[in-house]
Amino acid sequence: MECANCGARYRATSFRNSNWCRTDRVFLCARCLSTGRTCPSCGSRTSSLASMLIAQGLIFAIIFGVVAAVSLPSAFAYAHEDAIPVTAVAQLAPGSVEKVFGTVSPNQSSVIVVFDYTDSQGQSVTGRHVESFWFNDSTGRALVEMGANSSSSPTIATGGEPYPAVGTPTGFQYESGDRIAILGKVVAQGNVTILQAQAVGGSPTTLVHSSLAFDAAFFGVPLAVCAIAIAAGFALTSSRLNVHNRNLPSWKLKRPKQLHAPPSSDDVRWSDNSVIAGLRRTGLVLIGVSIGLAALWVVVVLSPIPFSDPVYTSVLVGAPLALLFTLVFGGSDSWYARHGLRRVGLGTAGLYLDYRYPPKGARSYLAWSDIRELEAPMAISRRSMKADTALGSEYVHYLDPDLMRLIRECFEAARVPYRDQRAPLRPSVASLTGSGPPASVAEIHWQVNPLRARWMHIGLLLLVLEIPALATLVFAFPDLLFTQAVVLFLFPGFAGAQFLYLGYRSIQEVGLSSAGFSLRERKGERTVLWADIAELTPSSRGFRYKTATGFAEAVPLVDASVVADVANRLNRVRGDDTGTSRVAPPPESSWQPNPVHRRSRNLFLLLLLVPLAVSLVGVSLAILAPLDPFAFFLIVLPVLPAIFALYPAVWWRQSPSRVAVTADALHVDFGPGRPTPGRVSALRLTAIASLVGREPAEGPSALLGLSSLNVTARTQAGIRLDTGFVSPELGRLLASRLAPDQLTEWQVTASAVPGH
Repeated sequence: MECANCGARYRATSFRNSNWCRTDRVFLCARCLSTGRTCPSCGSRTSSLASMLIAQGLIFAIIFGVVAAVSLPSAFAYAHEDAIPVTAVAQLAPGSVEKVFGTVSPNQSSVIVVFDYTDSQGQSVTGRHVESFWFNDSTGRALVEMGANSSSSPTIATGGEPYPAVGTPTGFQYESGDRIAILGKVVAQGNVTILQAQAVGGSPTTLVHSSLAFDAAFFGVPLAVCAIAIAAGFALTSSRLNVHNRNLPSWKLKRPKQLHAPPSSDDVRWSDNSVIAGLRRTGLVLIGVSIGLAALWVVVVLSPIPFSDPVYTSVLVGAPLALLFTLVFGGSDSWYARHGLRRVGLGTAGLYLDYRYPPKGARSYLAWSDIRELEAPMAISRRSMKADTALGSEYVHYLDPDLMRLIRECFEAARVPYRDQRAPLRPSVASLTGSGPPASVAEIHWQVNPLRARWMHIGLLLLVLEIPALATLVFAFPDLLFTQAVVLFLFPGFAGAQFLYLGYRSIQEVGLSSAGFSLRERKGERTVLWADIAELTPSSRGFRYKTATGFAEAVPLVDASVVADVANRLNRVRGDDTGTSRVAPPPESSWQPNPVHRRSRNLFLLLLLVPLAVSLVGVSLAILAPLDPFAFFLIVLPVLPAIFALYPAVWWRQSPSRVAVTADALHVDFGPGRPTPGRVSALRLTAIASLVGREPAEGPSALLGLSSLNVTARTQAGIRLDTGFVSPELGRLLASRLAPDQLTEWQVTASAVPGH
């Protein structure tokens, strides 16, 4: 396959490069995508549905395949045990594994009791009692050994009589005269035939809890779904490839020119990237730890040395998991240390990138004039940098923060002659070249970021609750395996560590003044002037600003109230008020409902309530018929659609319930509560500098037909505001009320929406 934008060739099945432009109907490689995975030619959002289906199908197929490979051998063994024919006691041969079926001998009571019930005080009571007993059939008598004297811990299936408990009994017991089936090893001691029980049940064909048919269905259905997803992804890629080949000749005529080559002579200052050395050390340490874990597992599990049960179980289960994580992270760190950026050259003409073993397609030189937008650091990774060019984006990962600061300063200094052409704000040269902010910035009103303290408190609370939570699990559920308790213990600990890390990374304080805003972080302060900001994009958890020179930076993990204050101050400084104070409320008759809001709500309820009802049916069947495989299947299977219910829940929350477009303003009703920063509740049409309508529906939303528009308006003050998910009909209504010069971006990108 050939990229329509830059001409690079790659495999048609490459997941990373299967980016489909809905407007021009061609494939683009990952390097040619601009900010937000948009096409560099038309600006519409690209689709990665086919690659997502193939990648997720392969991931889940591998997961279910590994689990099935571990589980199905046991299911085959269980099926084999169920199929063993019944042998008479008189024909039992010592040393063999046989199955017998008869009755418990007289004068024995409650030889096997398994109970799980709720008493009259509402307390849950769980227990198990087994003891050796005599067994009879029509040919003879044998002694059945249970418990510690048996060759293995016996599996006890349902059978016998109901346990007479006070309250709601769900247990059973075997007494004298009860029919019983036993599978075990035959041992002879004198004239006594002893059967060391391995499995016990009420029927010779149901001695185990699982069945081959149930396990095959339990793992076969997800694997079939994964196979269908992979096949659908390849079929979609194949059909799109034919369209791509038909449209490629017309695209070759409008391909951008190649980027500038490095000059023959340039004054280059080289700086080493210190992060690579740290990655190399970390990778070697993690690989060494994985080797030590492998040696520990071999010594504890395979050696004849006896260990205690907690140590043996912890190493048996925990060491392979820890080995997997350390090996994956150690290998990735070593790979990045080998293929990462060793040093950066800063020259007057451009940026030089020196790799020891460059990744596939990585550039070694970027001219300052070719970089349209530089984002360093990126919001998703504070040690990554992205440079947007005419031939796509160039990503550089694992960069030292001081090195990124030097790159930014050189980029802004080189772009100063182009500022007046890019933005009419005429920012001061002093602020962009790093010579320091004006004196008025010293009069700053500082605001604490509430999100930082909130997330750190949540993280500390989760970590503090770890010990009592583990103690409660151990004492309340004595039969709980040690590994299960550890796994349940790790989930809140992992979440708590995540909250602490996010709080530690977030901005401590934000200062506002008439000249700009300041950010106080762990490593110092930095100031950005209002005059330097060409575009500000607020969101519910931070904001992104872009300077007149093309430098962009995301400020994540900031509370919504602080983000709103930053946007409002910029509006006042620019002399433009986009709030509701200057917009008259619309008449009730002008409101129009948003179909996306209703569809996403109905889909959310369907994906949540139907699986819940199915699970309740499974629980009811499990109570009425304990250990019924079909009931267990009904309980577990609806988990997947319940997880996918999160998608329409997000669309429902982010979409407005109704929209009104009057002669002078746009009104959006988000229902109860204030809209988050970046969302438009009332906006004068004359304040809109440009309007962008894109179709963000991908993945499950595209499959379920929830195609919607995400309309973004850029105001005269340079703030990008989001209306949320609205239907294409409401988007066309909004576009019809704007002047033609405000629809330049809209007319290009809205053609990606069906019906436009």
